[in-house]
Amino acid sequence: MGGKTILLYDLNERENALELAFQARYGNIVSYQWFGNGYIIAGFSSGYVVIISTHLNEIGQEQYCAKFHEHSLREIVYNEANGTVATCGDNCIKVVRMSDWKEIAVEYLDSEPTAPSSSSSSVSANSAPGVGSPPTSSSMLADLSGPVSSGSGSMHAPSLCFEDLQWTPDGRILSVSAHNGCLHNFMILSSALRSSLFDLDTPFSAALKPIAPWTMLFTMAFMIFAVLFVISMQFDVSCLDVIRAMTGFVEGL
Repeated sequence: MGGKTILLYDLNERENALELAFQARYGNIVSYQWFGNGYIIAGFSSGYVVIISTHLNEIGQEQYCAKFHEHSLREIVYNEANGTVATCGDNCIKVVRMSDWKEIAVEYLDSEPTAPSSSSSSVSANSAPGVGSPPTSSSMLADLSGPVSSGSGSMHAPSLCFEDLQWTPDGRILSVSAHNGCLHNFMILSSALRSSLFDLDTPFSAALKPIAPWTMLFTMAFMIFAVLFVISMQFDVSCLDVIRAMTGFVEGL
């Protein structure tokens, strides 16, 4: 409401509407989104990101607050598939993992527009033309590839020219649109956001985990014993006779 408050309106209890207000230092509400079980994440014009609860026992209480951008924030978007939140502001896009609030990717955008590209391209962040090089770790920049530009106009533009951020449903691609009609797509390369095929919790990856030597020996011994037992039961002979027959050992020689 007016960029200052959020009105919670229960359709089942229309007379009990709640209005959530925030500290004035946060600035205006730029965008907000529901996530989890009754939580709201909101981005503010001064660069703050706030998580607030709507549970009855903690209604209106801030669960988390941090300043993601020094001067301004234009957009914020949460993706449930990869558990991350992306923000745009101060000529950069940030991707933060919400489980530990670690900044896993930062892509700086050149404030000076470059010449339009005749074809779409996708390059690594360490060598992307037109990408500035402010002090930041290369590991963060390596987490994003791009941008890929679709449409006419400049390849890069200041954050104030960006209109919207959106994740793909699987959380692999982050798209940002600009006022000049360009659409920039960033592919997430972080190992934390890859396909579930490489998730350590999946059965496929569990099968590839190293096996302790003693575990392997025990398993092999058990399998050999099981095979001998089945053969001995099938031919009604002792396991020792089976071993002798398999090895060619004959007593008395």
